[in-house]
This record gives sequence, C-alpha cells and structure tokens, in this order.
Amino acid sequence: MLKKFLSRSVSLRYLIPYLAVLLAVFAGVVLYVSDVFDRAIRESVVEHNTNRLGLLRVEHEKQLSTLLSICDQLSLSPQISAFKFMEKPMEGYYIKQQLSAFQVANNFCDQFYITFHEDSFLYSSATSISMELFSRQFIQYENVTSDELQSLLCQSHTSPVILPVQDIRNVPVGETPVRMLSVVMPLRLKGKYSIGNILFLVQDSTYQQMFADEIPEERAMYIIQGGKILEASRLNVPDELVLEEVYSQKEAFVRELAVEGENYLLFMQPGSLLDIRYAALIPQRTVRQQAMRSKLDFGLFLLFLSIPASIVIIWFTRRHILSPIRELQRSVGAEEAGGFASIRSGIEALIGQNRDLHTRLDSSLSARRAEFVYSFVKGRFSSREEAIEAAFRLELDIDKPCFAAAVISAASVHKPEAFEAIASCAGAVACYAEIMSEEKILFLVFCGSPNEAIGWAEQAIGALRFTYRDTVVALSNPHFDFSEAGAAYLEAETAYDNRFLMDNEFVLYFSQVNTAVINVEPLSQRFLDGFYSILQTGGENGEKALDGWIGGLLETFSRQKLSLFAFRMLVNDIVSSLLGRLSTLQDIPTGTLQYYDIFNLSTCRRVRDLTDILRGLCIEILKGQKSRSSEKEPADIQKLTAYLKEHCTDPNLTIGSAAEAMGMNSAKVSILYKEHTGMHPSAYLQSLRMERAKELLRDSDLPIKEIAVQVGYFDSSSFIRRFRQNTSMTPAQYRQTTRVQKEAEGNRPGTPL
Repeated sequence: MLKKFLSRSVSLRYLIPYLAVLLAVFAGVVLYVSDVFDRAIRESVVEHNTNRLGLLRVEHEKQLSTLLSICDQLSLSPQISAFKFMEKPMEGYYIKQQLSAFQVANNFCDQFYITFHEDSFLYSSATSISMELFSRQFIQYENVTSDELQSLLCQSHTSPVILPVQDIRNVPVGETPVRMLSVVMPLRLKGKYSIGNILFLVQDSTYQQMFADEIPEERAMYIIQGGKILEASRLNVPDELVLEEVYSQKEAFVRELAVEGENYLLFMQPGSLLDIRYAALIPQRTVRQQAMRSKLDFGLFLLFLSIPASIVIIWFTRRHILSPIRELQRSVGAEEAGGFASIRSGIEALIGQNRDLHTRLDSSLSARRAEFVYSFVKGRFSSREEAIEAAFRLELDIDKPCFAAAVISAASVHKPEAFEAIASCAGAVACYAEIMSEEKILFLVFCGSPNEAIGWAEQAIGALRFTYRDTVVALSNPHFDFSEAGAAYLEAETAYDNRFLMDNEFVLYFSQVNTAVINVEPLSQRFLDGFYSILQTGGENGEKALDGWIGGLLETFSRQKLSLFAFRMLVNDIVSSLLGRLSTLQDIPTGTLQYYDIFNLSTCRRVRDLTDILRGLCIEILKGQKSRSSEKEPADIQKLTAYLKEHCTDPNLTIGSAAEAMGMNSAKVSILYKEHTGMHPSAYLQSLRMERAKELLRDSDLPIKEIAVQVGYFDSSSFIRRFRQNTSMTPAQYRQTTRVQKEAEGNRPGTPL
C-alpha cells in the first residue's frame, strides 16, 4: 500500500529520503560532538593561555630591552662621563639635557635616575639631588630602608638588580604611596668600565595593563626572578606553591595543580633576559564551563536548525523538483506520467537551435578578450578576484600563480589565426590585443611558474618564425601581483625597444636589459615632497613655483644617467602620485585619465616628452587647490602650519613637541595634516629648513656648520645628510653650482654688471 502510494507521489519519493538523511546526519553529529567537545575546548584554552603568556613574555622583554638600550646609549654617549657635581656643576645640567630625550621617548618606566660611584648626587631629566636627600626624603620604600637604598645605588653591579613591586612614596608622584617596581642597571663607560648605576621606576598600573586581556577571563599571571615574585595579578592560591612549581624544572610546561580541592592549569615559560620566568594560572572549572556552554549552544542550534531544515527540504522538493518536472512536461506537451522521453526530445531540439547563437557569440569573443587585456594592463580591476571573474566570463582561467607581458611585432597582424595557435601553448593561458597604432601585439601570459612563461615565449617565437621570419618576441619579468600589470607592460616594451641592440633572433627578455633603477623611489619621493610643500605654502605665485619645480625635476632627470625603463618608472611613480593628489581635491574628470594611460606613458623616451604631461596635470591640481581654498582648513592644521613656519629653525622642534605646545594630540594631528595637505608635517618641516638653507647658501658666505645651526640642526653631519637626500648634492656643491650659474648669467651679453 505504501509502495503504491509512493509510486504515485513524486514529491514523497524525494521528501522521505531527504528527511531520513537529515535525521541520520543530526544523530551522528550529536554523538560525535559530545565525545570530542571537552578535548577541543581544553586544547583551545591551553593554546589561548599559552599564546597569552607568550605575549606577556615578549612585551615585557621588549620593555626590558628598551631599558638596556637606554643604558647602552648613555654609556656610549660622548657627553656622559663620571664627575663630581660639586666640582663640575654644569655637567649636571648637560646630563639633564641628555636624559630629557630618553624620558620623552620612553613610555614604560615612570622615572629614572643616574648616579656615579665617585659622586654623591643623583641626576634625572628634571633635577639634580644629593644622594642623602634623595634616599631619606625624596623617596621612601615599603621594604627597603634609606641606607639599603643608598648602598644599592652606590654599589658596582655586574648585572641588573630588580626589586619586587612595593609601595613607594615618591615626591614627584605625591604624598600617597604608589606601587612601583624598581630596576637598577649598571652604567658602564664605553660598555666596559662601571662608572655608576641607573634607577628605573615602573608603576604597577603599567604591569596590570600588560596582564589585562581584551576578553576578561579568570586568570592569575606572574613575573618571577630568583625565587621572588616581581609582579603579579593573583587568584586565591598561595605564592609559595606557585614558586615551588615554577622552579621545579627549567623548560616551559603546562601542568595540572590541585589547591584545597580546586584544580588549576599552571603555565610556565622561561624568559631570555635576566633569568626571569613567566607563569599563568587558570581554574579548570573555566574549561568545564566553556565546554558546557558550547555544548548547550550547539544543542540548541541543532534543535532550531532541524525545524527550518525540514521546511527547506519540503520547499526544495516541491519547488525545485516537482514544479520543474511538471513545467517541463507542460512545455513539451507530455503527460503527467511517462513524459520524460518527450522532455528529452524537446531539449535536443533546443540544443540544435542554440548552436547558431554560440557561433555568433564566439565571433565577438576575441574583441571582448582584447578589451580585457587593455583593462587589465591599465589597472581597471580593483582586486585579483574581480579580474579572475571577468576572465572567467571570457572562458579564460587566469587563476595562476604568476603572469608576464609579451610584446610581439605585428608582421602577421592580418593573420589572427597565428596568434590563436600560440595562445595556449606550453600549458599557459594567454590572451592578446592588437596595438594597431604601433603595429604590435600585446600578450598577457598566465602560468603556473616563471619557467612556463619562458617556455611559452620560446614556443611562440619558434612557431611564428616558421611562417614570419622577422617576428620579434619581447617578454617581461614574471610577476605575482595583478596590480603590477602596468609595470609588466613597460618591461616588455623596454625589452622590445632594445631589439636593435640585442639579438632579436631569440626571445628578448627584460631581465637581460640594464635597468639601473636603484635610486628611482627616493628620487621620485623627494620631488613629490617638494610639490606638496609648494601646495601647502600656497600664495599667488603657485604657478611660478610649480614651473620652478618642473624645471628642477627635468634638470635632475637630465643629469641622472637613467635607462629608458628607469625613466619610465619615474614617470609612472610621479604621475600616479600626482593623480592621487588630484583625487583628494575633486572628482577626477574623465579627460584627466589621459595622463595615466599606460600606453601614453610608454611613449615617453626623452625628458622633454614629460613636460606637457606634468604641466597639464599640475594645472589641474592647482585649479583643484584654488577651488578648495574657499573651504576653510581645520583650525588645528592652520595652527600647526603657522607654528612650524615660526619655529622651524629651532633644533629642539619636533612634531610631537609642536603638537604638545599647542595642546594637540601628535598622532591625531599628523593624520589630519596628511589628509588635508598630502604630506606628513615632518616632511613639511624638513622642506622649510631646506629652503632656508638654500637661501643662506646662495646669499651668504656663512660656514656650513653655522648654516646647519641656523636652520635647526644640532650638527653639520645631519644637516649635510638631509640636504643631500633633498637635492642630490652636498651644501658645498650646491653653493658652488649656484655661484657658477650666477657668474654665467652675469657674463651673458646685455647683462648689466
């Protein structure tokens, strides 16, 4: 009876097996999950806490390394030497200046002091104080007497000494005691001879922040040295028991620990500095609770999932099985029973009707593939996935590890079947587009390895030369990032342009061309910083200043011995960065994109070819700057710009100090400044100093050392290095060059004396 009923009902024939499979799957999942959930949760907790303890160890050792680095830098500083304050009081002043930089840069220790063995005074970035006054009134330890502290600071230590965290009453902090950890590190002259000590004070709150986690969890953490707990966040477990377990072995471990009927997991990792060990302790009930919560959540999930799953199976069976079958039967005129033969006949008829449509679509496939090649090379795809999807619609599988660009001479441009034949040789996937204006064919070759690209090129030149003797094949370097498609095209173009210098009987590889692009990136960045400085300065002479900037750029290009590819890479970097700047000022007009057409850039062969591109683009940027000038800049940007202009010659001026002087957050104002001006405030400060230096070099005979001081540098070597980075010449060379130019202009006919 049931079998007869099922034979008449198509939906039940599918529905009952689906529901049976669903129940079997749910039962198996429940049995499996209940058996393995505890192990999985425990492994997850162990892994998480091991990683968390490792993070604590890495962060703490990083901070200790910072303190050791401060000691090393002070010991190697020529300004630091042992002395007596009563004999040389000015030395104390110089030390305070030295320490101020370290105090600002250090965000770990709250205070630190220097003492010398032969002296009875301590020194910090804020004050100088006698040892007696410091140990008895300035600072008071909970567990260390003033005499013990004085002895500790005066002794010569072979290694750092760390005092566990304790209450300390410290005059700079206030009358209320603050829990602090103390580190005494020896100070050695030139890293060899002990001349004194450095006392670092680290607040307990700093360590508690290191112990804290984004997701709160019941956990104790310990930092231990020499059988003493230096810092800790504790649970209700005796410290002696933790110390005993931690020092039971030297290697890292995870073990169970029972304390008064409560089970715990104890983690220990040895550190690499100062014989410090790190430990963490979590209750095992945490593991059980997480497992129970996960099991309950999973059980509820399966329960609720079974309801919609059943509904979906019923809906799917009726809509996607029964309804399509009946619709097909009606569409081909078949009966309800036994109509599949008629359905098959109708489908075969449709296949025959669609053959002509596929033939017409194939005729337009080559044109669409050529358009894909142009879009890919011009970087029109925002992501790798988008490019792969677009190629898939063209029946191309370009999801390969690497790709290369190839330029082939168009001797056979009227024989496209020759290129179709080589498109898939050597196991690679290739597509091409004709560059009719230059009588060349551009190929994109997607392959599994660089060797496959080389094999493709070798087979291509062999196949083409069999019919066309003058065929030239130029291949770029292999690339692994789709965003480098433009660079790959320029590489292939460069190799193709060298066909008269190389033996074009074989494949022309870009790797065989001398590129000489070592200084391309710093050279382009230097000129971009100068351009952004001109925009930030503003004024009515903006166009004149931009003309001078373009002139300086072209003059530098003329002096540099750049290969054709290096020159094109500079053009690519500068034009793309300027176009990015234009996009921050306004919506980029469609016509402006001509400046970054990769095929136009590839025609740049001489310095003067770049002039029209740069002038046109700079005019667009200047228009955008003027139209935006009506929008008032944020007050913080205006204040910072004015402050930097006024104090740019102060050697102590930094972006941090400027922001602090105006009551701003240095990180926030730097980001805001970069968004509105296109350059970092530190780059703008450097450009102000360099322009002032150029003015003094041109118009005065001051020594280089004096000019360095006047434009805001402590020493001439730093100034010379920065000046060379900015102008590609030393200050002396710049002075000599400007004087020669002045003399040449003065000797021209008609020039007044």
